[in-house]
Amino acid sequence: MHLKTNDPTRLLWTGGWDSTYRLLDLAIVQKRRVQPIYVVDRRRPSWPVEVATMEKIRARLNAHDPNAGDRLAQTLVFELGDVAEDSSITDAFRRLRAVSMIGSQYDWLPRAMKQHNIKPVEIAVERCGHIRGIDFHLNGQVRQDGDAMVVQNLTGDLKIFSGFRFPVLHMSKRDMAKCAKENGFFELMKLTWFCHQPDAKGRPCGICNPCHFTIWEGLGWRLPLRRRVRHRHYALTNALKSKLKEYPQLYQRARGIKRSLSRRAL
Repeated sequence: MHLKTNDPTRLLWTGGWDSTYRLLDLAIVQKRRVQPIYVVDRRRPSWPVEVATMEKIRARLNAHDPNAGDRLAQTLVFELGDVAEDSSITDAFRRLRAVSMIGSQYDWLPRAMKQHNIKPVEIAVERCGHIRGIDFHLNGQVRQDGDAMVVQNLTGDLKIFSGFRFPVLHMSKRDMAKCAKENGFFELMKLTWFCHQPDAKGRPCGICNPCHFTIWEGLGWRLPLRRRVRHRHYALTNALKSKLKEYPQLYQRARGIKRSLSRRAL
């Protein structure tokens, strides 16, 4: 699956931190051509922000390094609603998900790439620091192939990732920030987007999973202070709920008090 050095690197790009880091590293540092690919999920409130973010990054890259900008092909855009069903992929995805939770994109991305016969394609999944989700499934199951990792055992359910390369699996978000600063494109990284539920003014919500992991992975400065406070309140509330559930009677009593206070507020 190793690419020739003169082949454009096919990269799933969302305007997010991880995929943008890989895109900029390829175009600026490695001086390689890139074919970005974007699958539009119009059910997600953030998709217009993602599209605007990618356009903004392109424009700023052209100003920052015109030669690097020329190395980016026009983005191939596919509609999630047009992705064909494939029971073999979806069934494998569901079995993986039953063992350790992974996002639905690990169902429809393999289906989309198979449908359009695009492989290999890079997907920017970072090292998280603890084994969860996709990390759980890939742990010990990948091998080095050029400058990316690939799944080495293609006989089980992980075969749905047979066409994928994982170029930043060895890096954390902080590692990417450090490398971006060293190579002069950190200001471009600040343009990236992450929140799935932005408000009407385009500000991150502070409580969706991407917001949570952005804070957890040491990039909390990317959220406004009020959103960081909201995140903290939300996390503490959930922790309290989880603890109260260990005492069913007390939990039900607390819920009753909350409903009573809510009715009085009305």
